[in-house]
Amino acid sequence: MFISKKEKHSTCRLICETVFLVSLTSILFVYPFDSHFRFTVGVIMLALSLLYFLQLPIILTAVFCGIGVFSMRWLMDVFVGHNEMAFATIQSLPAFCYYVFFGICCYYFNIRENNGHAITVILKLLLSDFLSNLLEISIRHDFMPFDSAAILPALVGVAFLRSVSVVYGYYFLNRYRVFIFVDEHLKRYTQLIMLFAKLKTELYYLKKSSQDIEKIMECSYLLYKELSASTDGNRQANQFVQKALKIAGDIHEIKKDYYRVIHGLEKILLPAGNEQNMRLSEIFHIIEQNTKRSLSAEHKEINIQFDQEDDFATDEHYQIVSMLNNLIVNAIEACGQQGAIQVREVRREGTIALSVEDNGQGIDMQNMDFIFNPGFSTKYSKLTGTMSTGLGLAHVRTLLDSLGGRIEVTSQPGIATIFTLVLPYARLQQKTNNQRE
Repeated sequence: MFISKKEKHSTCRLICETVFLVSLTSILFVYPFDSHFRFTVGVIMLALSLLYFLQLPIILTAVFCGIGVFSMRWLMDVFVGHNEMAFATIQSLPAFCYYVFFGICCYYFNIRENNGHAITVILKLLLSDFLSNLLEISIRHDFMPFDSAAILPALVGVAFLRSVSVVYGYYFLNRYRVFIFVDEHLKRYTQLIMLFAKLKTELYYLKKSSQDIEKIMECSYLLYKELSASTDGNRQANQFVQKALKIAGDIHEIKKDYYRVIHGLEKILLPAGNEQNMRLSEIFHIIEQNTKRSLSAEHKEINIQFDQEDDFATDEHYQIVSMLNNLIVNAIEACGQQGAIQVREVRREGTIALSVEDNGQGIDMQNMDFIFNPGFSTKYSKLTGTMSTGLGLAHVRTLLDSLGGRIEVTSQPGIATIFTLVLPYARLQQKTNNQRE
């Protein structure tokens, strides 16, 4: 089996980190008998690492850990305990033998084979620990004569406790890894939904632009025909005719490019949009997580809450996400650095009302009739002085029109501004019901 240099480097690094961790935790120990024999936490760290990190070579890792523990004990005996080097070597060498034999036992008992069965793993680790301790005791001169009645029960008890600790730690790490994986998956799913919502927005504008291009092309072609009919052989007029024809041709090429882009986006978005329905609670959760991340990144103290009466499923979730996201972004800008935003859903007669309320600066009454006009905006960048595009609310209304809905606005500057999307419930459920049938 071919192993890349990157994988080798990763394994070597993991071995070094394991050796360091085991050597460091081997300092935590107790003397159970009247000798230099110790029970340490380092064994738990070694067994846990061998179980959890499958890329670790069992025997090789155990050998290096034995060297690390031996070195740690030798240094402490010499420089802290002020013992002679030969004495420190004799007292530390059995620990090295313990770790090497423990690794051999783990390898031959194949502790990773039944890592889904806790009892089996505990028994294998217990036996490995017990036999390794017996080996260490047998080569220590200070254990002669051997008092089996006092020593064997202690070895079994400690081996059991350490084995249970290893298995518990292993399952805890696995649960934590699953939790992290689910959390990351949710973040990516949220980002994907927001991306599709933004692409849907761009698709609407592309379609609108393509219709405008179609009208311009027709006008330029009609101009070409009118010029052709009125030239009467005039050479200069013929030049204008050719220019008009060229403009019509160029616009036609641009139109084809637009159609290709629109067709490509539709192939991506429409299957994804019709692939599954989404419940309103999921929509709210996605928007909430995305908004809170944005607020945290911008260091804004704005509290946002979501309330709902129903939890219906709809396949128009991209449109709902796009509309609510636009309204929430506007609400955040209106609040500034701090404030409160409330997103609600209530059922009315045959309709669903989605409202976004904020306690920001509000809307001047003189601007109320223009806020949905494309290009109208009172917002600008404080850094560059550039005005906002003014397309957010215009796009919200475009999406509402496509869903057969309407928007209601009330505003009291400094108190409350409420945008309410009123959507026909039957429209939201239309395709869902068809799928059920």
